[in-house]
Amino acid sequence: MDTQLEERMKHDLFDVTRAVEAPVGFAHEALRLGRQRRRRRTGTLIACGAVAAFTGAMLVPALGSEGGRRIASDPASKVPSAQLEWARSLPQGPMPALPMWTDDGLRDGETRVVVDGRVDTARPAQRVVGGWLVMLRTDAPELAPAVLSADGALRPLAPYPDEVNGGAGGAFVSPDGREVAYGNRVVDAATDDLTEISHDPLLLEHPSLKYPNSLVIAGWSDEGLVYSGAPTIEGMGTEWLLRPDGSTVRLGAPGSDVRSSAGGTAGLAMTYDYGEKQNTCTTSYALRDAKWLKGATGCLGRDLGESLDLSPDGRWLLTDDLPELWDVQNGEWTSFDAPGDVLADDHFEWLGAAGWESDDALLIPLNDGETAGKQTIQVVRCKVSTGACEKAGTKVQLTLAPDADPMFGPAPVISFGNY
Repeated sequence: MDTQLEERMKHDLFDVTRAVEAPVGFAHEALRLGRQRRRRRTGTLIACGAVAAFTGAMLVPALGSEGGRRIASDPASKVPSAQLEWARSLPQGPMPALPMWTDDGLRDGETRVVVDGRVDTARPAQRVVGGWLVMLRTDAPELAPAVLSADGALRPLAPYPDEVNGGAGGAFVSPDGREVAYGNRVVDAATDDLTEISHDPLLLEHPSLKYPNSLVIAGWSDEGLVYSGAPTIEGMGTEWLLRPDGSTVRLGAPGSDVRSSAGGTAGLAMTYDYGEKQNTCTTSYALRDAKWLKGATGCLGRDLGESLDLSPDGRWLLTDDLPELWDVQNGEWTSFDAPGDVLADDHFEWLGAAGWESDDALLIPLNDGETAGKQTIQVVRCKVSTGACEKAGTKVQLTLAPDADPMFGPAPVISFGNY
């Protein structure tokens, strides 16, 4: 194992320890980066598997400990069959308004696109100009995005040699669907024009071997692309805004508490105050004129376990408290109509796959586990405005590929999360 990979392993363990000591509300980023840290190269599979297992062991026990908020009173209510039984009892609703993988290929509303084995169906597709952005399977430690058209044709975009993350980094599509940001670049999906993102720590004269000081993209805001880059302190980068005109503006210092909500709407941020025992407080921020404008502050009246995803408008915070959601604007809890602990997921077996379909609707894919290489999944849609839940389309059976990349899990996958 080379020196840089060995140092990365050490940092993974250090970073997990720091995640436990620091407010665990930052676990959204930890969960996302946890997947990115898994490498595909055979020589690192065993070591990284140990790191991943250690990560889970460090993050999860806080939920079931005496200081945590929830220990399920009825373990039977948490088994996949109970979740599916509840899901099947719900009224019928339309298909998800987001693309997802099925045995038939990509399904987006009534559109179905057959794909071949080059497409990595363990990674969600995103709409982009000309079709959908997908990731190609590759044996190299690289990001290999491509545009999938409605006729099934694939047009690869310029690959990014992702040695640091082993090819597990994400790609982010701009709101207009034209630009794709990944690695250290922004590519025009229609013209293939490539623009390098500045402040890449890997381009420093003396890049750190102790910490994974790579450029990390948070996502797109109304004002441009938000990302973290150089300068860095102990692996924590400085947040920058890349404007449409190509200029960059510094948003904060390394290690700042006010950082974009990665993977979601990058123009929003949250901070978490754990100063008062069993009463975590949150403060929201919005990006305005290249500055973080402070918004509402509210206290939950309990310890916050994991902060997972903000709704696109920044109003609702998805946490591991489902069926409850935190109302960021009014500083109070609201709840979906779901019985008992049927949506409890202390070990994040599926909760990371939940995601916002709109400002008001959350999509939750529930499955019955894997049996003989197959999964049955029912996507549930719950609306905050009414609290009501419904089936989002019909159930889907997935035949899992026997040669799925172990670093990304089973394929195909139905996921609407930001990981």
